[in-house]
This record gives sequence, structure tokens and C-alpha cells, in this order.
Amino acid sequence: MYGLFLNRGLRILLVTNAMILLAGAMLGPIYAIFVEKVGGNLLDASIAVSLFALVAGLSTLISGRYTDKVKEEGLIVVLGYSITGIGNLLYIRVDTIWFLFFIQIIIGLGESALNLVGT
Repeated sequence: MYGLFLNRGLRILLVTNAMILLAGAMLGPIYAIFVEKVGGNLLDASIAVSLFALVAGLSTLISGRYTDKVKEEGLIVVLGYSITGIGNLLYIRVDTIWFLFFIQIIIGLGESALNLVGT
């Protein structure tokens, strides 16, 4: 068990994932306020989260078969983090509820790429 944490790549992956989870947990309580500031309401906030979950779930099922064919799983992790990172950076530019929905779809695609590796 101790030898698992000596692997540098695994430590980087765990720390990066912990930071993403921490950021998401800090954003969660104020997400509805953020949606309201861009012109939405509580229903729009729930639709945005639902879009994320739906896209992440469906794209995981669809792209799962392609992940098995890839030899370098590290590239998929990098792709997933890159897509998720771009989506999170786009939060700065949100000015309409439709753009927020689009961002949630992008982040859902990124998350599905992250969840495919190792399964």
C-alpha cells in the first residue's frame, strides 16, 4: 500500500483530482447565486447540473469502447483534464444562461474522459 504513493504520476493525479473536487465543493453552495447573476433562476441551475450529468453519463457509455483501444491511457487523462480545465476557465466569460449550459456540456465531456481510464 505504501509503495502505491511513491509513484510520482499517481501523486500528481491524486493532488490534481483533490484540488478539482475541493473547487467544486466550494462552488456548489453559491452556484445558484451565480446562475441568478447571469440571468437564470433555480430551475436553470438544476437544468445546467442535469445537462452535465446527462452528457457525462451518455458520453462515458459511448466513448468507453474507444478508450479500450488506446494504448496510452495517460493521454486520455490529459485530454480529460484539458477539456475540464477549458470548461472551468470559460466560467469567467458566462453572460447568458445558454452559454452556461454549453459550458456544462463541455465539462461533462471532460469528466467522462477522466472517468473512463482505469475501468
